[in-house]
Amino acid sequence: MILNNIENPILKDILYWADNYPNKIAIYYGKETITYKELIEIAKNFCVKMKESKMGPTAFYGDRDPDMIATYLASWMLGRPFIALDIQYPFERNKLILQESFTTHIVSNEDISEKISFSKSLYREDLEFSCLYKNKESKIAYLSYSLNSISNSKIHTNSIDGLYELIKWARKNYSDAELDCVLASTTVNSDLSMFEIFVPLSSGKSIFLIHSIFNLIDYNFDFSKISLINTCPSYIEKLLEEYAMPENVMTVNVAGGNLTEEVVEDIYDSSSSIKKVYNIWGYENKNFSTRYLCPIEEEYPFEYSELIPLGKGIEKTKIYILDENNNKLSNNKEGEICVYDPNINNDLSDLSSFIEKTIEIDNEKIYKTGNIGSIDNNGNLHFKNRLDSKIKIKGYLIDTEEIEAQILRLDNVIEAIVIKIEIEGITKLAACINIFRIKKSKKRILKESLKKNTSADYNADSKIKKLVRIFKDKLSKILPHYMLPEIWHISEIKLARNTNNEICKETLEKEVLLQIQQNEEKLLEEFFEKFEEVFLQN
Repeated sequence: MILNNIENPILKDILYWADNYPNKIAIYYGKETITYKELIEIAKNFCVKMKESKMGPTAFYGDRDPDMIATYLASWMLGRPFIALDIQYPFERNKLILQESFTTHIVSNEDISEKISFSKSLYREDLEFSCLYKNKESKIAYLSYSLNSISNSKIHTNSIDGLYELIKWARKNYSDAELDCVLASTTVNSDLSMFEIFVPLSSGKSIFLIHSIFNLIDYNFDFSKISLINTCPSYIEKLLEEYAMPENVMTVNVAGGNLTEEVVEDIYDSSSSIKKVYNIWGYENKNFSTRYLCPIEEEYPFEYSELIPLGKGIEKTKIYILDENNNKLSNNKEGEICVYDPNINNDLSDLSSFIEKTIEIDNEKIYKTGNIGSIDNNGNLHFKNRLDSKIKIKGYLIDTEEIEAQILRLDNVIEAIVIKIEIEGITKLAACINIFRIKKSKKRILKESLKKNTSADYNADSKIKKLVRIFKDKLSKILPHYMLPEIWHISEIKLARNTNNEICKETLEKEVLLQIQQNEEKLLEEFFEKFEEVFLQN
């Protein structure tokens, strides 16, 4: 297959390395290696099978393996976008994504045609399809989706120009040695994953492809080649606890959560090879490529906040802090973080989801991120929290209203609210639920439902514990694992209200923390009682 007139600069760069350095290793996958030449050959073979299908996006449904990367490249070779589909999502949600994105071709290592009813009905000639693809094939790199629940996915288009700006930014800010072998472990639905895959491959470097960052703990492979890792604060803490940091990692990028001074110090202490820790952040709209970079040195003066700042806007971007009336705020004043980025995908600016989040300042389109923060006197950006009901946990942006909607469908639930709880620097989801009093007639239902579930819960009341187990079992079949609450605060009386008769999150947070403390004290008391009993017997 001869590739002519390739306009995609990222694909051009990868083809350059395949043509001039064919035997250079592109992918480490377990104990296997894939060269640049082999990767392009796999992609070309996929092209032959895909080119007969109608124009539209291509999805890869399968394990994170070299075929996934080859599918993405094959899509670009045919001038199509690919869909960033994560096999860890519930199948029904992936099915909805495939249908909403007008998928015309699926590459999979299993036959899923019957399960998803993949047919011509997925190819629809309508106005939205025309807007997204028909005349813009070469401008869209990939499609991603908001990380909400099954019933509320939202399409995001990501331009090739924007992705290439991200690549150029990375090449400027990271050395060749840092990019030599990048760990590719982040969910493909994030732009951080696109960093992990396409920055190294377009620069003649290697990626170490694994299913999850926890494979560094579980698998006995040679991870010593890895030079750079992307992860979130809670995941990096787990790696440090298990002494699983690859021995030659030079740089750690931390995103998807607040980064503390203590975690930074632990990262530096874990290995003498680690020279840099970066706190990076990108706002949620996928039409943009902006990342913020803050090199964190060990002598960084933590005068302004115990949280590590996010740094300054990358080249060509502008960061504003605005109040609720869109007025600019001075340094150290908290407001909504708003960003100007010249790499906006203007061809798609007529989409309503894009327009709703932009305003104009000085004749420039400014994107409202929905994040609250401030800029200090040194020009560094500090993140505090989100404006809306979305919470970022372990790198996933979660809409708590989506979880609440599913909880309210459960039996016995009167009202429910999901809040975030900080425990020793780790953010967890807590479900606060008001239920009907459990009647005797429910006992049989509870008994039958509990045969399949034996998990423990914070609430000491046995009836409540049983009900929570049922809730967990039902929600696990509907929601992705990262949207399942870890803490349950169940009450047969109304949830705490403020003076406006609105559910008071602040009061609930205090109640949940008190509940956790009381249960920990009870467990400790029980432990000492048993210890004393055994001691006296001996």
